[in-house]
Amino acid sequence: LATADQKQLDKWSKIRGVRNNNPLNINYIGQENASLEDTPLNGGKRRFAKFDTPDDGIRAASKQLMLYYSGKSAHAKGVPMKTLEDIMPIFAPNNENDTAAYIRTMSSKLQVSKKDDLELNNPKKMAALIKALSEVENNGFSYTPTQIQNAISGKNNNWGNWNKNNRSWLDKSLLSNAYNPMAFIGQTQQLQTQKQPSNNYVTANFGDINIKTSSSTVSGNVADATESATSRMYQLIPSLR
Repeated sequence: LATADQKQLDKWSKIRGVRNNNPLNINYIGQENASLEDTPLNGGKRRFAKFDTPDDGIRAASKQLMLYYSGKSAHAKGVPMKTLEDIMPIFAPNNENDTAAYIRTMSSKLQVSKKDDLELNNPKKMAALIKALSEVENNGFSYTPTQIQNAISGKNNNWGNWNKNNRSWLDKSLLSNAYNPMAFIGQTQQLQTQKQPSNNYVTANFGDINIKTSSSTVSGNVADATESATSRMYQLIPSLR
């Protein structure tokens, strides 16, 4: 891997929320498609959920935030928690965080005051909140707003619900790996071990997608894989052109 890519891989591999597919570091309470995390790298207590996929973790985050917002969380006691001032002391209590500083950071990221209604019934507002929280919880790492919205709606698993009842090759190949940065970078790293032919091209396999690439960087492989996936998609469904 290029030096910058290796540094990014090293950074991501040490981030607890990324390893656990749990962008908000939610405690494990038996959530769907989750288990108790492995022993943390720092040897701390196991407490957070480890989700099967990034989608599962994002959906769990959305559900938890909506429980606060609707007042259905046990902490809310039936009173809707609609602002940063309401939610953050529960999400990031003072015994573990500098809650006041966290509120200021979130207020700056979201461009709202601590007393403004977060409007979490709006998918874009929910995605923005999850992205901002993830950046704080995971040392700057977050999925994009579009990825977050698609995860909540279920679109990431089947490219906009295409072929909903029969999981397509897209589920197990490019999209799953590109959406999971650890898996995609890991496959990129494997290219370095492949014998390089005289024309400087190698064949790389990303799930069921085969690409011909001369790149050993993440950005290069993403570009080549995306071109291959797009071409194959158009062959399957010409009307998408």
